[in-house]
Amino acid sequence: MSKAVIDWECASGSMKTVEFESEDQAKKVTEDDKTQEFRSYEDLKKDYETLRNGFKTEQDLLFELIDRYNVTENIDDKTTILQDLAYLLHQVDNAIVFSENNWLKLLVTDLETSSSLLKPLLIDCLSAAMQGYALSSMSTLLRDFPTAQWKYFNQTKSPEHVPIAHQILLTMLKLPSSIKDSHKLRLKSISLINDLLREREELLLHTIDPDQDLERIRQYNLVNFDASIAEFGWCPIIIKYLLELEMEHILQHQDSDFLGQWLVASARILRHCPKSERRLLGAAPELESKLISFSSHFEELHSDDWDCKEILDAINQLSKTNRAKDEL
Repeated sequence: MSKAVIDWECASGSMKTVEFESEDQAKKVTEDDKTQEFRSYEDLKKDYETLRNGFKTEQDLLFELIDRYNVTENIDDKTTILQDLAYLLHQVDNAIVFSENNWLKLLVTDLETSSSLLKPLLIDCLSAAMQGYALSSMSTLLRDFPTAQWKYFNQTKSPEHVPIAHQILLTMLKLPSSIKDSHKLRLKSISLINDLLREREELLLHTIDPDQDLERIRQYNLVNFDASIAEFGWCPIIIKYLLELEMEHILQHQDSDFLGQWLVASARILRHCPKSERRLLGAAPELESKLISFSSHFEELHSDDWDCKEILDAINQLSKTNRAKDEL
C-alpha cells in the first residue's frame, strides 16, 4: 500500500513522552547532549542540507500526489492519495494551483469510470476544490462539457428564473472596482462565456466525425446561448464596460493581455446580441477613436503573433459595429 504523503498521526498532534529507567541513565543522556552543544561548521552544514532536501511545500505535495495518482492502478494507493488531496484542497492556494493545472477534469473523468470505493473520495476532492476556488473551478468543469453546461445554465432557483450559472457570472461581472481584484473576476466571467461560445462555433465549423459531433451538437443545443445572452442582460453590461475602457488606465493597472482578452470576448458576445442592443455602440462616436488607439497598440506589439491577430480582428469587428449605426 502506498505510504501517505501527509503523516496523519503527526498532524493530529500525537506526542510520546520519553521515560528513563534510572537517574544514572538520565544523567548519561544529559552528558551526551552537552557533547553536541558545540558542533563544527561542516556538521551544521550537512544537517541544514538534509533538512532543506527533505522540505516540501504543500504545492510540491500536490504535484507529487497527482504524479503518483496518474501511474498507479492500485485501489488502496489511490484511496490514500485522494485522502491526502482532499485535505490539501481545503486551502485556497492549493485549490487555485489544482484548478489552474486542469486537474479537476482528471478527477471528473475518473468519477465516471472508477470503483464505488473511490467515488466518495473523488467527490470529496472535487467539493474541496470547488469551495476553495469556486469561479475558476466552475469554469474548468464547464469547458468542453456540454452536459454540465446544460445543468448549470438551465437550472434556476431565483424568483426571476435566472439560471444559476448566469447569476454567478453576472454577479462577478458587476463587482465594483473598489473590491480587490474585481477586474480579474470580471475578466474570468466574460472569458468563460467567450470560451463557451467559441466551443460551439468551432464544433460547427470543424465537424469531423458525424456520429460523435452530431451528438455533441445536440447536447450543446440543449442550452440556447444566443437567446440567453440577450435575455439575462449580458449585452448592456458588455457595452457599458466597452465604452468605459481607457487604454492608459488599463496598461497602468493591468496589462495588454487583460485588454486583449476583454476585447476578444466583447466582440464575440456582441455578435449574439440583438441589433437594438448593438445600436448603443453606434451612439457613442468616442468609441471609434479608442478602437483606433487599441489597434495601433497591438499592431506595435506582435503583428505576426496569432493572439494579436485575433485581438486585431476583434477590434475590427467592434469598429464595424460602431460604424454601422445607420444600417442598424
